Amino acid sequence: MLLLLGAFLTTALFAQQKSQGGIYLNKKTHFIISNKTQVVTPANLNIHSSITGKGQLKLCGKKQSDIDAHNQSIENLTIVKDEMTPTRLISAIHITNSFNVESGTLCLFDYDMFLENDAKLNIGKFAHVRYLGSGKIIHNAHPQLLVNQYSPFQLKLFLSGEPGNTSPGEYEKEGFYYSSIKIRNFNRKPPTPPA
Repeated sequence: MLLLLGAFLTTALFAQQKSQGGIYLNKKTHFIISNKTQVVTPANLNIHSSITGKGQLKLCGKKQSDIDAHNQSIENLTIVKDEMTPTRLISAIHITNSFNVESGTLCLFDYDMFLENDAKLNIGKFAHVRYLGSGKIIHNAHPQLLVNQYSPFQLKLFLSGEPGNTSPGEYEKEGFYYSSIKIRNFNRKPPTPPA
């Protein structure tokens, strides 16, 4: 009888964890959120493959959520929670189009969030980002080539770091130094400032 009661309690606990559970994607899953579709969940994310599509994945609710992305990407991610409710990033993640924290608290521990290329970032009025470890939000944009056509030919390559604060020798150590760059053609528009 005691063994049967133990089995019942274990099953009930497992069922309760499953109901609170989360969104789990294994490595071979293709999860596409199309167009204006919103997938809204209060649950944890545990993804081993990327989430693509123009639609939104929206984390909401009054309870803490964890994002365990295993270095995968989500195209559009939105967080809408009570102002002090944490959403914890517990692995590296890549955002390929937009990341919105409309409300709630995003907690970064020792993992980075990468905003790929021109991904947009929006932090709302009732939103907070807490840096609780070495993790950062990194805008992973491509370097820009700027050509000033109104003066003698000049070429500037803006890389990670502040232009002018790093000598070519230091770039060389980090693998960023170029001894020659070949340009086939370029737009004859006035140069734009780097992002």
